[in-house]
Amino acid sequence: MNVQAIDKAWETLERLAQGEYGRSLSDTLLVDDQSLAFRRTARLFGVYAKEPFAHSFPYDPDIPTNWAKSSRFWEIHKTPGKLTLRKHHAQYSLLEDVALEWGRPVEFIAEYNIALSLCRRVRPIVCGEAKALETQEKIAKELERSGIGVSPFSLNQGLGLAAVMVASYLVQQMPSLAEHPPIVAGTTLLLMCVGQRRLCKLMKDFEDSYDKKKDRFASREFYVCGSTSTATRKPCGALVREPGLRCARHA
Repeated sequence: MNVQAIDKAWETLERLAQGEYGRSLSDTLLVDDQSLAFRRTARLFGVYAKEPFAHSFPYDPDIPTNWAKSSRFWEIHKTPGKLTLRKHHAQYSLLEDVALEWGRPVEFIAEYNIALSLCRRVRPIVCGEAKALETQEKIAKELERSGIGVSPFSLNQGLGLAAVMVASYLVQQMPSLAEHPPIVAGTTLLLMCVGQRRLCKLMKDFEDSYDKKKDRFASREFYVCGSTSTATRKPCGALVREPGLRCARHA
């Protein structure tokens, strides 16, 4: 990834942050509560994945189960059309992977589930030893000390090379991330804002904090698609919300 790609991904996250929290991405990243900053950024990854297929609904930021204090939540109520699936193939494939991990249909994957799954996948990379990550502690401390936030301007002015190195390292370690620039950019920006050590702790704490009360679909019962219109002619094992329904791939 280059600076231009990070800037474009920034624009996506900026738009989503404004919609979810009513504040800029910089303000979302640089709140005093770093745990909240992490949760909110991780949740944006889930919104990015669901947005092409879902509708948003108002959400009270102050209720205990609203784990990122967002002003809306997203639900998939209709099976995506084939054109939508083709246009947003990478995002839907991500949703399918997460749905398989959680043992439920795509439409019952919440932003919470996506954030947790991505955290589990990316944390070993973020917390590993690599030259690309060595300077992040110093950058984070310098930004904190100077009061300068990470922004497209600051990336272009002096942090661009460091950001590109980190983003490229993440993609090199997990090539599938190349299809999701907002996730790469968001993880890179978190590293630059809080540093590797604190981010590793935030990610581990988030993983360990799973709460069924925050998982809106944890108690639902699901059914198997069963369609044989697959490449192998074996029944599709994707889960659906009602018996007799077919998943989006075989609807």
